[in-house]
Amino acid sequence: MDMYEHESRDRLLKKAEIYRELSEYYSGVLYSGKSAVRHIGKLLAIRLAVPGIVAGTADDYNRLFIAPHTRLAPPLADVYCEERPLAMRLESLRARQICEEAGLDMLQQEESGDHLHYALAYMSCLLEALGRRHLDMQLADRLWDAYQLFLRDHLLSWVFEHLDDVRRRSESVFCQSVAAAACSFLQTEQEAMYFEVREA
Repeated sequence: MDMYEHESRDRLLKKAEIYRELSEYYSGVLYSGKSAVRHIGKLLAIRLAVPGIVAGTADDYNRLFIAPHTRLAPPLADVYCEERPLAMRLESLRARQICEEAGLDMLQQEESGDHLHYALAYMSCLLEALGRRHLDMQLADRLWDAYQLFLRDHLLSWVFEHLDDVRRRSESVFCQSVAAAACSFLQTEQEAMYFEVREA
């Protein structure tokens, strides 16, 4: 039995929403980070402080993720996986191919597999597709395999190191809180995958 058969359609869509909000946050929409924290708390049934966006939050965000000379926690896979750039490019191409085969055109940008914004958007896209009603089982199996492959072999191979950099180097409660909530969410994803492997 595949893991997605253990998850309700509602839960798949809630996870898709969290991935989408985190993707939007990494594209520069700070309020989506706030929404993601709230939704992560509800999904995991844990109490998370929903941070406020105050003076200095945008400056801290820019310093962490955008400013070319001071980018302290760049949301780029190749920064954290520099010893395997070819493998990262192949994973990105495979992800794009699976999206195209499933009729999903989320990943058209060149840097799609490298930037966290695009990786999170891809995860959201796959989960939204899995949450569709009356989904063909063969397509569902391919989508689930792509989701697990990308999560295990790409996203989880570097995202925790990035989130740790954010928590250590951020000067705003907001960016630290979003990173901590994202870490909790992705740890549950990792644990669910580990549980499935042990069941198999």
